[in-house]
Amino acid sequence: MSRTKLLKISSDHRTSGTNSNFQVHMGNDHTKDIQNIRGIYLVSAMISNTHYNINSTNNSFVYNLNGGGETLGTIPEGQYNITTLIDALESVLTGVTITVNTLTNKLNFETDGVTTLDMFSENDRPTSTLSPYLGLFTSFSLAISSNVNMDNVFDLSGLDLVNIHMNITHGNCLTTDSTRSQSSDIIASIPITSAWGVYNVFYDNSNGQNSKVIYDNPHTLTYINVRLTDKDNKDIVLQHETLLMFRLFYD
Repeated sequence: MSRTKLLKISSDHRTSGTNSNFQVHMGNDHTKDIQNIRGIYLVSAMISNTHYNINSTNNSFVYNLNGGGETLGTIPEGQYNITTLIDALESVLTGVTITVNTLTNKLNFETDGVTTLDMFSENDRPTSTLSPYLGLFTSFSLAISSNVNMDNVFDLSGLDLVNIHMNITHGNCLTTDSTRSQSSDIIASIPITSAWGVYNVFYDNSNGQNSKVIYDNPHTLTYINVRLTDKDNKDIVLQHETLLMFRLFYD
């Protein structure tokens, strides 16, 4: 594998999918480049830190206001700070005041003189996906004119790590890294250190030791399939282009 070549792919040039889960067809433009491949690895990645800290995976909560029965509430997806999050919650939970304890950084829920509230943890109601981000791990009930502090601090830190999953299609054959466990197609785990809205740049300084795919026989690349997930392997949604650079090895 003495001859090598760099190959750049972009989610903007995808055949299908999104900026964080996409397929790129190599096509006629790369006919010579994609034949007789003996290996491939990730050289670098540019990933935008644009995954909302409140999104479709964590924006719902189960509550019972004034004994009216359990209700599934949602707040719009977006990039929240604690002030905007409290505003969104209070717009749903009429008669409830939410504040931040400045010493513990935990949220406090307080009912007024005519309001009662039950709030449910994700453990008790799996659809209450917002609860852990509020610091709510134990369901609670509030009578009128009472209050409670959450179990833990709230978490609006957002994306802190991205896993890059890659599968490569050769004709009808889907191939993952034959040098690593077949239970995982993660080729890189990238810490996200940039501010929200800013690109995070990753370089593989291991010369492919962490992400190399080696083939016993020469292959012709047909599609590259990329999927990005968070540290819990949940799908993420990015608002901007994802750029990946690979090094190809030939006979």
